[in-house]
Amino acid sequence: MEFEDRYLGFGTYFTDEMKQDVFSTGVRGEMETFDAYKHHRRFFENCRGASPINRLLYVDFKTFMPALNLIRRTGPRWPRISRSERRF
Repeated sequence: MEFEDRYLGFGTYFTDEMKQDVFSTGVRGEMETFDAYKHHRRFFENCRGASPINRLLYVDFKTFMPALNLIRRTGPRWPRISRSERRF
C-alpha cells in the first residue's frame, strides 16, 4: 500500500466495500466516480519531494486545520476564543 493511501485510510471508519453495503442502488452508481480524497491527493502531489513527515504536515495544514478554524469561528464561544488568540 502506498504511503498516501495508508495515511488517508486513517480518515475513515468505512472501507469502500462497507460503503457499498450501506448506499442505495442509485447512490452506489454516483459514488463509484466520487473521490473523497481528491484534494488530499493533490496536496500530496504538491510536496512529492519532501520528507514523509513534512508531507503529512503539509496535507494536514491544507485540509484538517482549516476545518478546525471554521468550526471554532462558528461556535458559541467564538468571541472569547478570538480574544485569547490575539494575545499570541
